[in-house]
Amino acid sequence: MQTNQQLIDRSTFAHARQLALAACALLFCACGLISKDVPVVSQLTIGGFPPTPSAVAANTITTPLQANAGDLSKLSSVTMTWATLNSTDGRDLSFITGGAITLSGNSLPTVELAKLAAPGAVGTTNYHLEASTDLKAYLEAGGELSVTVLYNSPPPVPARGLQLTLNIHATL
Repeated sequence: MQTNQQLIDRSTFAHARQLALAACALLFCACGLISKDVPVVSQLTIGGFPPTPSAVAANTITTPLQANAGDLSKLSSVTMTWATLNSTDGRDLSFITGGAITLSGNSLPTVELAKLAAPGAVGTTNYHLEASTDLKAYLEAGGELSVTVLYNSPPPVPARGLQLTLNIHATL
């Protein structure tokens, strides 16, 4: 036969377990509010001669960031976690020999964020991230990402449509 103390101990343990499970569920649900991944898509035209850099202005990043993660001033950090380059005309990217994504801002040092190796005969390729730089100060300063895609010439490469997709990670 169980004593009153044993019944109280079991009841207290069951209650504590329920509280712990509820706390874990609340923490799990809140994680979406603590950090957010925001895709930023930019259309690029590459080709012709000579190779020319393309730029992604700060508002191209801050507009979807604010719509999905809130006011930039309230975020503790903003980083780029991956970047991809896609052919939009169904042809491969074998004409590309390399490239880079750099970040610059008013009186802030220029930082290379990612490099692109020659992708070969594929329609989509990933950039290799070089640094996990906090973009927040650059975005607040109206900075921009410069996207350079190098390609074979001659023969001249006709103008080609490409899509750059960046994953921007915002943390409160």
